[in-house]
Amino acid sequence: MSNGILMSKNRIDYSCTITASTGTASTVIYDRNLNTKWQSVGSNDGIIETITINFNSNKTMSRLILLNHNIKSLELWQGAVKVFEQGDIAQNHFYGSFDPFTAAEVVLKLKTTQVANQEKYISKMILAEHYYTLENNPAAIEYRNGEKAKGIELADGTQKFWKIEGSDRVGLTLTFRGVTDVMCSQLETIKKTKYMQPFLLYLLPDSHPQDLYLMNWINPYQQEIQQAWDGAGNRMYDIKMELREV
Repeated sequence: MSNGILMSKNRIDYSCTITASTGTASTVIYDRNLNTKWQSVGSNDGIIETITINFNSNKTMSRLILLNHNIKSLELWQGAVKVFEQGDIAQNHFYGSFDPFTAAEVVLKLKTTQVANQEKYISKMILAEHYYTLENNPAAIEYRNGEKAKGIELADGTQKFWKIEGSDRVGLTLTFRGVTDVMCSQLETIKKTKYMQPFLLYLLPDSHPQDLYLMNWINPYQQEIQQAWDGAGNRMYDIKMELREV
């Protein structure tokens, strides 16, 4: 999962009814503040904690993301059907994928913790529909419009991903080079189909899993033809995405 991922916005939001078996799991589950969290009360590895999400309408989802958590094993249920489970989580940020399904309510069952018999906690929980995994990551990433920024070196050691600190919103310009017709079609659909905006951008899911942004694509869609062709004789393109965090 090294390439960037585009997803729907979080299906969990202010319109949902959220109930936890213990503790308080309301806005803290989705408020985009990693300093707040839901935490169980009186739990251990012999007690299964549950978080029930009632969407109050049917929602489609195929990805589960937990940010800043201590869960080792979990299950996701739709009614009497278990749609996803994971039993060996070792990191404090988790990304899980499953076949798309549509439901008005789901239950997340939290079974054990990474350090045995601890109170269970989750800072942020995202249920979203996967749109597209980028064929290639941006050749250039530019930061704009903000003052409290930090640079994060990418794996190749040459580029910087810029993140805003504090309450400022992230602004990014992503330049893709050598884009195929398939990727062009996917990005054009995301740009031009209104119900797909805004979308979640998971740009560096491996190296910076905590950096997950709800973005608007603000510049017009345009693909520039490159002079070069790929080895199979297919035309390649450049695409620029100007993004602003919601």
